[in-house]
Parts: sequence; C-alpha cells; structure tokens
Amino acid sequence: MTTSNSTEFDDERDNNYSNHHDYNEIETLLTYIIAGSFAGFTCDIILFPLDTLKTRIQSKTGFINSGGFKNIYAGIGPAAAG
Repeated sequence: MTTSNSTEFDDERDNNYSNHHDYNEIETLLTYIIAGSFAGFTCDIILFPLDTLKTRIQSKTGFINSGGFKNIYAGIGPAAAG
C-alpha cells in the first residue's frame, strides 16, 4: 500500500511542478515581449529626430529648403505607434 501512495504523491508532485514550470515559462515570455516592445518604442522615439535630420541632409533641395531643424518631431505619432 505504501507503494501506491508513494506513486500517487509522486504523480501529484510532478503535476504541480509541471504547472508551476509552465507558469514560469509564460511569465518569462511575457517579460521578454514587454521588454522588447519597450526597447523598440524607446529606440523609435530617440532616433526619430536623427533620422529626420539625416533625410533632410540627403535631400536634393538642400537641408534648409527641406525644413532644416524645424518640426523634426513631425510625424512621430505614427512612427511610435508602429
């Protein structure tokens, strides 16, 4: 009889470990997704004005005629949302 009780206990312990292990994997995956999203959003916000300036410098009409330093944050909303 002790053998069957021991087996039932082992099965229950394994199931609890498995459920706990799955929860940790989901929690870890969710953490990675949130961290990656935040990193991408931050990078887009920080680098957007630099990319705008680079595009204006490369413009055929020239830096000043294409806007210079004015409105370098224009259009950041869609870039941050995407």
